[in-house]
Amino acid sequence: MQCRGGGGGGGVGHELAAEQSSGGGAGCGGSGGSRVQRFRVNPSMTALPALHSLVVRAFNLNGDFALSYLRRDSYEWCAIGSDRDLEDAYGHSSQPSLQIRLQVDDHTDHKSHSLADWDIITNSDVVRSQCTSIAVSLINQVEKLMTRASDSAKPKPTADSAAIPLNDNEFRKCLDAEGRVKCGRELRIGVYRRGVEPSLRKVVWKHLLNVYPHGLTAQQRIDFMKLKCETYCQMRNLWQSNQTDPTVEQTLHTVRKDVLRTDRYHHYYSGDSDDDDNENVTALLNVLTTYALNHKDRYCQGMSDLASPLLYAMKDESHAYICFCALMARLCDNFNSNGEVMSRKFAHLSQLLQYYDPEFYAYLCGQECHELLFC
Repeated sequence: MQCRGGGGGGGVGHELAAEQSSGGGAGCGGSGGSRVQRFRVNPSMTALPALHSLVVRAFNLNGDFALSYLRRDSYEWCAIGSDRDLEDAYGHSSQPSLQIRLQVDDHTDHKSHSLADWDIITNSDVVRSQCTSIAVSLINQVEKLMTRASDSAKPKPTADSAAIPLNDNEFRKCLDAEGRVKCGRELRIGVYRRGVEPSLRKVVWKHLLNVYPHGLTAQQRIDFMKLKCETYCQMRNLWQSNQTDPTVEQTLHTVRKDVLRTDRYHHYYSGDSDDDDNENVTALLNVLTTYALNHKDRYCQGMSDLASPLLYAMKDESHAYICFCALMARLCDNFNSNGEVMSRKFAHLSQLLQYYDPEFYAYLCGQECHELLFC
């Protein structure tokens, strides 16, 4: 899929020609079953969310996508990830037209099958959930104003909105007669907007983390968890019976040092910071040690902070381990020794802070803290 825009030279607006190509080529001249949607936009009134909305509606997208534009000076494709990037696209558009390439994630049509999409929803979901049916010629202007609206102008929460977390009755409406999840996306959006009742987290979080294979009935999920729990106990018992092994000894020492200072002020993990006399602290130690000894990822500081809330919510060591494995399938790159992924995320956070709170960002720069390493 690709987009192409025109009118890069001058005038009040830019004409955008969005093209969906049935082929997989990199150029804009698609062949075969391609179709084109054209829009004329005012650059001063069209922010990135507005452009996203136009693209989503033009091609009826249901997944994640990324935009890039072709610079006329270097003839390189440059990512459009912010309003500033979009301004650069308007200013450095290729002649005689602005060309925008749309890269679509082919896996997002099968969200429920993918561990990589457990977290929330796609950017096209966000666009659809925030916008109403407005004439396309007005969408860009209206959404630009929406992004800058004050909190006081936002709709007040109602009884069925963000004020009340998802409860058990609403969760059961997402299941069919045999307990299969029939509307996974709606479930994720509901939790994203409203949260979930604490007592229900041990159930819902497993679905959000994609712990279960797709399409299991309620009974099949019970059987699945029973088998996984038995496997966990076997792996845990194996290293516990071989604690004199050098690898086990070193891993256990590293994990214990971190666990003993994780959330000790919380009542669930309370106790002497130099002792693991709390059974929940011991359970956390078991989860992390078992994971480190059975995965290629070595234990890294910070993993305990991810496992701790899972154990607290599940109230079960085996279930916490299974959820932690699902979580790490998504986040394991954060713990790479080269630090590349975390550096990129810090850079993104810094850019967001600079955009949404420039005054605070300027203060951090003055304190030489703008890299946000204190986070």
